This record gives sequence, structure tokens and C-alpha cells, in this order.
Amino acid sequence: MEPFIKNYERKRLSVLYTAPALMYAGTLLATLIFLGSAMLLAPAATADMKGILWLDAAAQFAIGMPLCAVCMLQIPADPMEQFRMRASDLVKAFLICCFFMVLGSLISAALGKIPGLSSDTGIDRILAGSGLLYQIVSIVVLAPLWEEFVFRKLMIDRVNRLGDRAAMIISAFVFAAYHANLQQFFYAFGAGLVFAYVYLRTGKLRYSIAMHMIVNLMYGVLPGQFLLSGDGNLIISAVIGAAEYTCALAGFILLLLERKRIKLLKGWIRLPKEFPVYAVLNPGMIIMIACSAGMMFFNRG
Repeated sequence: MEPFIKNYERKRLSVLYTAPALMYAGTLLATLIFLGSAMLLAPAATADMKGILWLDAAAQFAIGMPLCAVCMLQIPADPMEQFRMRASDLVKAFLICCFFMVLGSLISAALGKIPGLSSDTGIDRILAGSGLLYQIVSIVVLAPLWEEFVFRKLMIDRVNRLGDRAAMIISAFVFAAYHANLQQFFYAFGAGLVFAYVYLRTGKLRYSIAMHMIVNLMYGVLPGQFLLSGDGNLIISAVIGAAEYTCALAGFILLLLERKRIKLLKGWIRLPKEFPVYAVLNPGMIIMIACSAGMMFFNRG
């Protein structure tokens, strides 16, 4: 194992943590430019929420996310050990991910009942009125593609040197903080742990992308279409709700049964006991948390 060089590793992490803050800034600036241009050239495009959401998605995926990726690419990647996961193992991972999605949602809902700590950001209302095409393109296709590329491929390729446990936690935390709202933070963190584990074990991004797409469809788009809109078929709504909780229950049982088979490899950097301090107390982490917390405060209901 190689020795831990405090300043070098702290600098690497600081740059990686700064990337989401750069994404926020790029997305905000691009949104303002796109919105201003649309108001001048095509006012009808900004007449309702749907048009504004499309402009925001364009700003995020065409400007914000690429800036985030460019920032992370400043840090050299390290080689990864690759293994194979059987199809049955991937299904188990998906079900465990479903459990974390439901658990995280319940935690957010419970915290939202605390006075002054509302978890309602209006996301559900926006989804209900955004239109199916927007949800499919943005939530089911573009978001998983970009998020898995940035927070799994780019991030984990640069922190797996620290070991699987650290790589999973760092990737999942940055992924959750990137969502910048309490409503999504906890389930994004849990799902991020599973996506990170799948990528670490396979070295293939397509598996976590596919899993991410299905999760977003199952727990985001479908509830938005049938459970939240108020005009969905009651039978379909009941089936969707039953499927979500059945998968979550199966995932909980599998997590209990399979927990000893989960392999977490050590990295080739010898981590000191005070590593969590170095991983947290650096300029990039402070900037990222400040931006995420600011967005949470701004977006709260």
C-alpha cells in the first residue's frame, strides 16, 4: 500500500467536491440567459411552467453538467479492479435500491414534520404538471446518463484509490448533496450507495445507468403521472404503490440476508484514522455544502 499524503489527497477531494458547485453556477447562469433570450425571441415558450422546465433542463444538461465533468477531469483517474456480477446479483441490488428509496422518502417525510424543517420543495407539484415527454427525456433518460457518468464514472475512478467504503460514501454523499433539497437527499444517498457498489464491482456504467433509469421511472415518473396528478386511474395507482413497497420489502429482506456477501475492497492508499477529517475539512467540501444548503433553503416550500 502507498502512504497517505495529506495535502495531495485533500487537494484531489477538494477539486472533486467543487465540481457540483460549478454545476450550480453554470446552470443558474445558463438558465437566466436562456430564459431572457426566450422572453425576447419566443415569449410563448415561457408562458407556462413546462417551457421554463425545458429551458432549465437545457441549461443543466448542456452547460452545468459538462462544467462539472470538466472540473472532475482535472484530477487523474486511477485503474480499477473489475469483477462480474450475475444477473441475479443485479436484480438483488435493484431491490435493495428500492428499499433505500422508500426508507429515504420516509425519513424525509418524518423530518418534514419538524417545525421549520419542511422537506416540501414543490417537486411533486412540478412533476404533476410538467408533462410526460419532459419527464421521460429529463428524468428517465438525461438525468441517469449524466449523473451516472459524473458521480459514478468520473468520481469513483478518482476516489477508488481510497477503498470501496470511502468511494461509495463520497460518491453517494456528493450525489445526494447535488440534488440540493431535503426531500431527495436521503433516498438519493441510499440509492447512490447501491449505484456506486454496482459500478465498483462491474466497472461497467451501463448497469448503474439502467438501474437508475428504472428507479427514476418507478419512483418518480409513474407516481407523478398517476398518484400525484389527481386524475389517474385508482387501480393503476394502487398497483404502482403496491409494487414500490413490495420491491422495497424484498430489498430489506435481501439486505439482511446478503449483507455478509457484500465485498468492500481496500484501496492502495493507507488511510489514517483521521481521514474523515481530511475528507470533510477542505475548501471544496465547504463550498459544496454551502451551495447545497443555500439551494435547499431557497427551494424549501
